[in-house]
Amino acid sequence: MCSRWMKPQADRAFCWNANTAMAAAKRELLEETGFTAKKWTHALHFYASPGFLDETMDVYLAEKLTKGQAQPEDDERIGTRLVRLEQVVRMIMSGKIADAKTMTSVLWLEENRRQKKFSKRSR
Repeated sequence: MCSRWMKPQADRAFCWNANTAMAAAKRELLEETGFTAKKWTHALHFYASPGFLDETMDVYLAEKLTKGQAQPEDDERIGTRLVRLEQVVRMIMSGKIADAKTMTSVLWLEENRRQKKFSKRSR
């Protein structure tokens, strides 16, 4: 799980196609956590706020991780901690986690693990 603070940047806008979305996912994983992954799976593509914006988000499952050094932007303050998936699901169900991208992503992973599409621990 990542908790992050980023100073708003009014002069930035992001628009990624499928190829750059994967590159962005890899870059963000490294920048924010220090991890790199050997295996990537495109998990989800969804509208962040349907009916209001046409912004979409892509979610990737990163597996076979290698720990490295995080590389946050100068204006980012990021803390990371490992949390068991079952605990994150409980946090979602109790309302402690309420942002849509995290809820959607975690519930996707939980359902796919329940169906044994992904192992509990990839190496």
